[in-house]
Amino acid sequence: MQRYEEKFNSIDTAMITEISERTSGQIEEKLQGLWKQATKREEEKSATIWLKNKTNGFKTMKPHMPVELLQSRDRSPSYPENDIWDNEEWTQIRGQRKTGKREDAEETQVIEKLKRPEQTTAKPTCSSELNKTTNRIDPKVINLSSTKLDNSQIDLLIKGFKFTPTPTPNTTILKSDIQQFSRRLRLREYFGNGKFDDGSLVRNKSTFTPNTGRDEYLDSFIDTISKLPINYHNTKQNLSRREKKSQEELKNNPSIIFKRSR
Repeated sequence: MQRYEEKFNSIDTAMITEISERTSGQIEEKLQGLWKQATKREEEKSATIWLKNKTNGFKTMKPHMPVELLQSRDRSPSYPENDIWDNEEWTQIRGQRKTGKREDAEETQVIEKLKRPEQTTAKPTCSSELNKTTNRIDPKVINLSSTKLDNSQIDLLIKGFKFTPTPTPNTTILKSDIQQFSRRLRLREYFGNGKFDDGSLVRNKSTFTPNTGRDEYLDSFIDTISKLPINYHNTKQNLSRREKKSQEELKNNPSIIFKRSR
């Protein structure tokens, strides 16, 4: 009997302490009331079993044991007796959603913590962690070379051969194309549809460009296309900066050959 009381008191004290540490205010009072109601129900059940066994021949137990078990213990003297919740109200509180109020959100978090312990899992450093037992990379990327790939390079290769990075416009080539197109237009206007036959087999490539001012409309058109904006910043990139850097490193590494696995 003494061992039972000591064990019961230790569990009861630990539970009350945990509720007091995790909650406060009205939520703490409600949880204290629920815990008292549950312990009282268990005491009544134990007393009923003891009386049943006593009638069957177990007369060596102390006669005042049921009285002690049925006595109400006030394990939270700092809080007054609160209303007893029935099962329906307790079910509503367990299924209650967050309403934006601080008390409701706090109550929901406390119930979730009491229902299941917190589990902490280590976050992987990349989407394909190295297998520590076999020292192999994710099956989607098999590295047969002597070059060691970092996490960003592995993440880039996992996207597969069908993945297409968002192209970045090369402003230098684009400006050169506009200049060549403008020169061809001026040459067409200067020479017209005439043909020039050169009998020599070897000749230097001409760099002649007609001067402006010959055709007003042509000058206006060339001036307009030359002033068009070249840099487009509204294109959404599908690669991060680290992945772009890894892409350049892989492209410029001649010792690596990429092949699709069969």
